[in-house]
Amino acid sequence: VSDRDVGRGYRIVIHGAEDGGRLDLLREDKIVASRKLGRIARGSRLPVLFERVDETLTAVVGETAVSFLDLIPIEGDDADGAYLVFLPGEVAISDVTIDRRRGGLFVTALAAADVHRQDGRYRRAIREYEKFLRDHPKRPETRDARYRIALCQEQLGEDEIALAAFLAIVRDYRDEPRYVLAATFRAWSCALRLGRYDDAEIYLEAIRRESSLDSLLSSVPQETLTTLTRDYHLRAMRVADADPRRALRLYETCSELAGRLGMRADLAQVTYGAGDMLIALDDIDGALERYTRVASDLTGDAHLRHIATLKSAEAWRLKDRFDRARAAYQLVVESADNSEDISQWARLWLGDLFIEMGEPTQANECWRQSFESESLPGRLMNHLLRSTQPIPPENGGWYANDVAWFAARQAFAQHRDRDYADALAAMAVAGPAHDWPTGLARHALTSLPGDDDVERGARPAPQREPPAVLRSPVR
Repeated sequence: VSDRDVGRGYRIVIHGAEDGGRLDLLREDKIVASRKLGRIARGSRLPVLFERVDETLTAVVGETAVSFLDLIPIEGDDADGAYLVFLPGEVAISDVTIDRRRGGLFVTALAAADVHRQDGRYRRAIREYEKFLRDHPKRPETRDARYRIALCQEQLGEDEIALAAFLAIVRDYRDEPRYVLAATFRAWSCALRLGRYDDAEIYLEAIRRESSLDSLLSSVPQETLTTLTRDYHLRAMRVADADPRRALRLYETCSELAGRLGMRADLAQVTYGAGDMLIALDDIDGALERYTRVASDLTGDAHLRHIATLKSAEAWRLKDRFDRARAAYQLVVESADNSEDISQWARLWLGDLFIEMGEPTQANECWRQSFESESLPGRLMNHLLRSTQPIPPENGGWYANDVAWFAARQAFAQHRDRDYADALAAMAVAGPAHDWPTGLARHALTSLPGDDDVERGARPAPQREPPAVLRSPVR
């Protein structure tokens, strides 16, 4: 234990158990790194090393090592002690060695200012650091002094000034990655508090390239991270149409944050949101992995599981695995409670799958089992059974392509091949890649015969489903 009050500084905890031990490294009350130790035999000798060099902490137990880079290292009395805590009768301590070394954060020339900063006298510390900068403008320690002035300004709530100072350090010391990373992290924290989320997104991407998420979670208040997670979710939804790669990065960051913070519903939504973006980028397997992750989580919300299952059915169609798609559709039809019409959407698209498989009789039988005709999918099934033209919903927009797709299906069934091709072409350009069935229409176009064949009345070849973004029919 390196803190004077357990839970305020750094510590390592060694757990022993019949089936194997575990080494935990904690910052205050949070586990920031952990490793399995294997079985610890009673009576065995276990060498232990706990070391801090600047921002890096390393714990070694036997041959197992774990390390952690703390972007906001704890200083002062809370990390200035060295204690051993053990259960009498369970553990015997011997051969203790304590080695104190000055790290890069504790430069002798700045010692007086550091004491003021660590004791919370930030104004006085700033004056001491600034005096050093005036007296020794060319010394290597000017970098440390500038960084610590910015830390003091941040502690004083002067986020605007601190942000500018941290960004200046990033700009002026690009050849020193450790300081660039630490200053970028502090700039990210300032930008969050100032509500500058566009800038914060850029800083976070730079941090993630060099550091693990543990470094963020250990040092930022949970309320801030919760707000950030939901802001990134909204941001990902806004940019999904124009920039699916950026949306994917945002969704993936949200997924990690939501998972660590225990935000179960948010985790499910951003996980299948990432899947949607992967399909837009033609990574069907990656999308299926994410949909399956949500759909198979029996502890999660049932409705969100059904959305993910419906998305996985669409993804299986893109891989021509109609058997898997059929099973997924049927699972939603049979088990969903139809919240937001989800079971009806699954029934509608299951019938469409039967059409794709060359089984129109089964498609009609599927649609006849519709239990209502008021919802949009219910009305579409009714139109398909009666071979009447579906009417677009009054609010149009999001579901316009769904209606257009089934209108095109009717043209196909009535051998109006030119109308069918024109309808597919219109759908292909009408919606973004992640608006199902836009991608379905785009791929169907590639399966059509040439213009001459269409003029002669040739029927389109059986379609393979398109590698396009899959969207939940519910919003």
